Amino acid sequence: MNLQKLKPFKSMLTYGISLFLVKGLSLIMLPFIARYLTPNQLGQLELLATTTAFFSLLVGLAMHESLYRFVGILTNKNDKHLKASELYYACLFTSLILTLALILIVKSIDASSAGLNQYQLLLVAVVLCFESALAISLAWIRMQDKASTFFKLSVVSALLQVMFVVVIVLHQPSVTLIFAAGVVVSFCQFLVLHFVNQFSFVLPKPSQLGQYIKYSLPLMLSALVAFGLSGAERWIIAYATSLETLGLYAVAAKFALAMCILVQPFGMWWMPKRFNTLNTQGPNAAAKVTQYGVVYISLLAVAVGIGGQVFIQLALPEVYLGAATLLTLTIPLVLFKELTELVNIGLLNTKQTRTIFNINLACTFGGLTLCYALLSHGIVGIVGALMLAQLTKFLLVYYYSQKQTRLPYQIQSLCLVVLIPLASLGLSLQLNSLFALVTLTFSALILISVISSMLSLVPLTIRDIGQGINLFSLKTKLLKFKLRAQTKG
Repeated sequence: MNLQKLKPFKSMLTYGISLFLVKGLSLIMLPFIARYLTPNQLGQLELLATTTAFFSLLVGLAMHESLYRFVGILTNKNDKHLKASELYYACLFTSLILTLALILIVKSIDASSAGLNQYQLLLVAVVLCFESALAISLAWIRMQDKASTFFKLSVVSALLQVMFVVVIVLHQPSVTLIFAAGVVVSFCQFLVLHFVNQFSFVLPKPSQLGQYIKYSLPLMLSALVAFGLSGAERWIIAYATSLETLGLYAVAAKFALAMCILVQPFGMWWMPKRFNTLNTQGPNAAAKVTQYGVVYISLLAVAVGIGGQVFIQLALPEVYLGAATLLTLTIPLVLFKELTELVNIGLLNTKQTRTIFNINLACTFGGLTLCYALLSHGIVGIVGALMLAQLTKFLLVYYYSQKQTRLPYQIQSLCLVVLIPLASLGLSLQLNSLFALVTLTFSALILISVISSMLSLVPLTIRDIGQGINLFSLKTKLLKFKLRAQTKG
C-alpha cells in the first residue's frame, strides 16, 4: 500500500489522541471524580459548562470559519500568515468588547436563580475574553498540519488539568474550583500559542472585516440556533427535572462528547481540505472521502454507545447507573449531528449560509416546541424530541446541499451502514449481562466493517489486506536472505 496514503491517517490519529487528552479528560477522570462529587454537583458543573459554551459561541462570531474559507484557499505562505494575523487580533479585540458588554448585562441578573453564583460568572467572563482568539490559533496550527505541535500542547494541558483536579477533589471538592482549573489551563494554551504562531500585530481593514463577519455571522447564528438542539437541553432538563437528573445526563453526555472528540480528527483533517478537494479533484473525490467519514462515525456510535454502557456499570458508583440508559439516547443525537456536518459541503461551498441558518432555525424551533409538549414525559421525552429534530435537520441539510452541489454518494449502502448502530443501541436496552453487551459491540463493529468493505464504501478490501501481507512476507524473506549472505560472507 502507498505510504503517502497513510499520511492523512497518521495526522488523524495524532489529532485524535490530542483531542481526547484535552476534551475527553472529563471522561477519563469520571470514575475518580464520581467518587467525590454527587450527581447534583455534576449537574451544576454541567450547567456552568453549558452557559460558557453558549456565550463563547455568541462572542466568537464563528470567525474560525472565515479562516478556513478565506485564508485556507490562499497559496502564498506570507499572505496566509498576514490574513490569519488580521483575524486573530480582530477576534481578540472583538471578544474583549463583547465580553465587557455581557458583564454589564449579567450584573443585572440574579445568578442564584439559575443555579450559579457571581464568582462562577466572573470565570465565564474571563474565558470569553480569549476563547475566540484561541480558536483561531488552534485552527491555524491545524491548517499548517502541525499535528506534533498540537499533540505536545495537548499533553501538557492534560497534565496540568489532572494535577489541578486531583488536588481540588482530594482537599476541597468544589464545582467553582474545578471550573477555575479549566479556565487556567485554557489561558495557558492561549499564551503558549500566542508565542508559537507569532502573529503579526495587524488589524483587517473595515471592508475586509465586514466581509469576514458577513460570511461568519450567519454561521454563528446558525450555531447559536443549533445550540438549542445540542446544549440548551441541559437548561430544559434542569428546569423540568432536577440537577441530580441533569448530573446523570451529564455522565451520558460525556460519552457523547467522547464520540464527538473521536470524530474530530477526521473533521480536523478533512474540513479545511473539503472545498479545495471539491474544486480541484471533483465531486467524486469529495463524495468518496465523505463516505469514509460516514463509516467512521457509524463505527464510533457502536463502540461508544454500547461500550460506554459497559464502562458505566463497571467503573462508576451505583448511583450513576441510570446514565447507561440515557446513553442510548445521547449517541443518536451525536450521530445525526456529525452526519449533518459531514454532508454540509454544497451549501458552504456556494456560500449559502442563509439557508443553513433557516434550516437550523426551523428545526430548533420545532424541536424545542416538541420538548415543551413532552415535558411531562421527563428526560426521555425531551431527548426524544431533540433526536427527531436532529434527524430532520440532517435530511434537510443533505437535500439542499445536494441541490447546490451534487455529490455521487452511495445512498442505499450508507443508509444500511447508519442503521446498524441505531439498531444495536435499541437492542442493547434489552440486554442485562455485560457479556451480552460486549458481544453485541464486537458483532456490530465487524458487521459495519465487512459491509462497508463489500459495498466499496472504504478503500480497504480483503484484496488490499492480502497484498499487504504478501508484501510484508516478501520483505521478511529478503531481509533473511541478506542476513544469511552477510553471515556466510
